[in-house]
Amino acid sequence: MISDIKYYFYFLVVLSIISCERGDNLSVELCYSNPELSINDVRRFQDNLSFVVGDTWTQGNVLFADQSMCDSNIQLSVNALLSLDTEGNNIYSVGMNNNIWHFDAFNWHERVIDSNLVMRDIVVSDDHLILAGGLAFFQGYIQVVSKSNFKLLTSQRFEQQLNAVACTQTGKCLAVGYGVVYKSDDSGLSWQLSTEHPTDHFIDIELGSEDVFYILGSSGRVLMSIDGNEFVDLGTGSNFAGDYRDICISEDLKLILGAEQGKLDIYDIKQDKWSNYKIGNQHDIFCVSTFDDQIYIGTRQGEILKLNI
Repeated sequence: MISDIKYYFYFLVVLSIISCERGDNLSVELCYSNPELSINDVRRFQDNLSFVVGDTWTQGNVLFADQSMCDSNIQLSVNALLSLDTEGNNIYSVGMNNNIWHFDAFNWHERVIDSNLVMRDIVVSDDHLILAGGLAFFQGYIQVVSKSNFKLLTSQRFEQQLNAVACTQTGKCLAVGYGVVYKSDDSGLSWQLSTEHPTDHFIDIELGSEDVFYILGSSGRVLMSIDGNEFVDLGTGSNFAGDYRDICISEDLKLILGAEQGKLDIYDIKQDKWSNYKIGNQHDIFCVSTFDDQIYIGTRQGEILKLNI
């Protein structure tokens, strides 16, 4: 079982976050801090838990956290962990060495894949796992691995680095990267170019209700697509010059975008309205997630922040 390793005592600090549009205040709790880690990804796990991957380029850590942010933190890898996905009692995480770290409800296992690639995202699709990644701007990969024995099923190379992938339960998948969107209609086993936007760096993708894909560009631009063939430009929340890093969707249909320098944009899908927030230049947001009525933010500086929305 996972042993508790306390890196830092928790802070329960109330900060202030000010809306650029409405001027209302939202409370922010600094729940966790470890400046040696960057918090790169977060997912729900077993309903009552949030799951966070924290790492530097030379250390891969996993952090379990419930809503009170009591942690169980364990170092798994000498290489960075960048992303994760969950299914039932299983957690799958990938990063700099391309191997999959797998939690099977009892123990962690390193599943060795026969390649040495940087993988930036992983998603469960049907009876297999889809890994997407790449090196620099000009080389990308998608690998499909069996969930039962972790054998490599297919591998495909691309001319652009891929940053994120998402799939519906019906097997429609999209993968995004530097100026490109690729699509698959067979749960990721084969891929075709869907659209090219040479000036856009697509950094993340989120699957909303009714199998709607939301694609985030590093400039804060959001594209919406149902079928991976046609795209609707939802625009940007502001003219912020820094890089956006993550997008998630809340249960009440709000898109939440996190960026450098504490920039947080929220797009209300039902009202077609943007709101803009700032939590301080010292917080570079790397990942965002929602749990009930709260937003959880992970930062480059190793912080986990909890916001009420």
